[in-house]
Amino acid sequence: MNLRDIDVFNAIMITRGAGAAAALLDTSQPAISRSLAKLEAELGFRLSTAFVAGWCRHAKGSCSMPR
Repeated sequence: MNLRDIDVFNAIMITRGAGAAAALLDTSQPAISRSLAKLEAELGFRLSTAFVAGWCRHAKGSCSMPR
């Protein structure tokens, strides 16, 4: 796990989308998805779920972000 992966998760939650997070972090959407998948694999649980209208944190992901 590295700080970049956590930055990616934070950007996804702030912008409510991988595409918008990619623009914010000046990278590609596939790189954002890979980074999130890597972070979730290392933690051993899902942090969020993608929906048509945006992203939603799971209960375990909620403690990682201030409300």
